[in-house]
Amino acid sequence: MDRYIGEAEYVRLIAEADFVVFPYIAGTNSGVLSNVVSLGKPVIVSDIAMFPESGLIAAGSYFPSQNEGALACKLVEYGSLSPAERKAKSDAVLQIRDERFAEFATTLDNLLTRIEAE
Repeated sequence: MDRYIGEAEYVRLIAEADFVVFPYIAGTNSGVLSNVVSLGKPVIVSDIAMFPESGLIAAGSYFPSQNEGALACKLVEYGSLSPAERKAKSDAVLQIRDERFAEFATTLDNLLTRIEAE
């Protein structure tokens, strides 16, 4: 796709996907990853440092960066999943999302309590 897409189309495209691939060779952050995870979509990601550091990636989602053969194998693996297996992967993503959100909410509550106490 080589055009601008609006927010509604962006969300629709993610929602319609079975999984989203991030074949990055370098990076420090990906807002797209947070969006994809928030919508409960499984991901396939390269093993560059930013992905494990995010805490948002389920085990088994990684492939070695710049290794096209490993990426191809991962695509075949995910593409061959049954509907039940796809749902299980989506459920695992949602669990990670919910756990991370709970951690964030606790941290934010603690911060607000400190601010209010001052």
